[in-house]
Amino acid sequence: MRFAGNKIFLVLASVLIGANVSGPVEFGVDVLESNGYALLKNKRVGLDTNQAGVIRAGVRTRVLLRKNCNLVALYAPEHGLDGIDLDWEYPGLPGPGIRHRDEDRPNFTLLLRTLREHLDALGAKRSRRADSPYLLTAALADGEFTKFIELDRIHPYLDWIDLMTYDFHNSLTPTTGHHAALRRSQTSAASERSIDRAVTQYLSAGVPARKLVVGVPFYGRAFADVKAGRKGLDQPYGHYEGDHPWPQLVADFIDRNGYARHWDAAAQVPYLWNAQTRVFVSYDDPQSLKLKAEFVKARGLGGMMYWEQSQDPRGELVGVLAATLR
Repeated sequence: MRFAGNKIFLVLASVLIGANVSGPVEFGVDVLESNGYALLKNKRVGLDTNQAGVIRAGVRTRVLLRKNCNLVALYAPEHGLDGIDLDWEYPGLPGPGIRHRDEDRPNFTLLLRTLREHLDALGAKRSRRADSPYLLTAALADGEFTKFIELDRIHPYLDWIDLMTYDFHNSLTPTTGHHAALRRSQTSAASERSIDRAVTQYLSAGVPARKLVVGVPFYGRAFADVKAGRKGLDQPYGHYEGDHPWPQLVADFIDRNGYARHWDAAAQVPYLWNAQTRVFVSYDDPQSLKLKAEFVKARGLGGMMYWEQSQDPRGELVGVLAATLR
């Protein structure tokens, strides 16, 4: 389930899209009787993970694809949802339990086009107002993660794209770094990912600015046994320490317990360095989020999204975004 303003979406997650399956292709769904936020709190929304991979299996033949997309399109309005958000991580790329193929590239486009056709047909059948169609959105990443995505062809089928502009540095990257930098740090490689770089990539591919929604994290990423130097930034590390939500960062990390807050003026994000334990933490705070929201407004982008609500229980971070974007 994903919220965007007052919109509620059925999320087709990567576990559904990417898994390798055999046997019959069918949907298993949870029955929802409530709506609004009660849906999130009381019901598990999604497709039965025992049938994971139904879309991938269905994409391989157009008959199955149209059948499966029709079932998905019908599910959203029947349960009071506003549309479908697709989270395929990632077309054409390997992952645990994921079978990837070169044909994921055209098939991803075909999947979006078919879903769009079914949602539009359903909207017309149910006399949905022209200014309030059933929505189709997708959560996408940047850089190498777009290798098997036809950016120039998919955007007409999408109402907007949620850019997952976070996790740039994580347990799989060889060095520490800002995991959600607005711009490249001076000490980072020329190929360093950033929000600015991701937006430029999508705009250069022809995606309209109004369809780009910038994502931000409400959690930090910590790296341990970091090589000393540059206060731990862009350095090799021994092991990944873990993720920490905003309330925990405030209570236990920021200028506490040996963690000193620093500001990267080039990347326009904060970071923490504990010189004694050699732990580096990358995160966002109200200062960096305000700058990112100002960037979104200055570039004429569609808006912002965040991961995720439970990590900002008092609304400190989302409040900054809302106030700046107004």
